[in-house]
Amino acid sequence: MFRPVPNVRLSDSAARQILELIKEGELKIGDQLPAQRELVNQLEVSRTALREGVRTLEAIGMLKTIPGRGTFVHSVTPLSSVASSLALWLLEHKQEVMDVLDVREAIESKAAQLAAERATPAQIEAMESCLSEMQRCAQEEDLKGVTQLDARFHGLLSQSTQNAFLIGLTNSITEAIAHSRSAIFELPGRPLKSLSEHWEILRAIQRRDAKGAIEAMLIHLQDVKREILEMRSP
Repeated sequence: MFRPVPNVRLSDSAARQILELIKEGELKIGDQLPAQRELVNQLEVSRTALREGVRTLEAIGMLKTIPGRGTFVHSVTPLSSVASSLALWLLEHKQEVMDVLDVREAIESKAAQLAAERATPAQIEAMESCLSEMQRCAQEEDLKGVTQLDARFHGLLSQSTQNAFLIGLTNSITEAIAHSRSAIFELPGRPLKSLSEHWEILRAIQRRDAKGAIEAMLIHLQDVKREILEMRSP
């Protein structure tokens, strides 16, 4: 039933193969997965990779592990279509998203520093207005609005650096990460967390605290990375 998976992102490949067997009806609700040792041999992955793959499917409600008994198919559909889309997309693109976030840490922390040093009162007011609107969307659970306003905030911040090359880099990144930005905001609690983190960035800019702005931006981006890494856990 199972085939060896390629030797790249093994936990992701193992999870996808189990998911496909569920979708195709080879594994049905109530069916127990083979013993861990058997799965490790059939999929040719480590126990760690297998456990992580199983946790991914547990997180979207498709598998359930019962201590002392084993792991069973709990559902043939994810908790929601949104959760399914998000989980599957991140399974395929997680490393790409993490790579982009690494680059964003370098570029946007510098942008935050320059914004604290150079932003005009009008630019600070525009960022504040943007976050106020983002707060309204977050409270109304308007994720599309939150996503658009998140991109606008980072764009306004880059413009306030008065550095044309940095602004161009930020615009290019914004276009490249449109889908990952949408996916990230589907993570539970992420809209309100990002909003709070954005306010901290803006407060540092308002205080003309360049060091504080850098730290606030890094906290924001590193928190996003942490959540992506931990999303496997049920």
